[in-house]
Amino acid sequence: RPHWDVVADGFDPRALGMFEGPDDFGQRILELAPMTSRIVLFTANLVASFADPEDLEEEVRVTVLHEVGHYFGLDEDGVAALGLE
Repeated sequence: RPHWDVVADGFDPRALGMFEGPDDFGQRILELAPMTSRIVLFTANLVASFADPEDLEEEVRVTVLHEVGHYFGLDEDGVAALGLE
């Protein structure tokens, strides 16, 4: 689950994943010492939301692709347009 301090800043405690890092992919390529980026999966939330193993597997796939979209600079509308809501 998301850490309490992130939730206190307004992050949805029911979130399934999160991208952490700069959101400007083009700028990351140009930097000599780029910031580290990471994708975090909130496994407790995923398991609590999807009891069926096949549904869980599909949601993990969608969540990872959703967060990879953020890595490449897409906002929520951009990832939704790809069917990764």
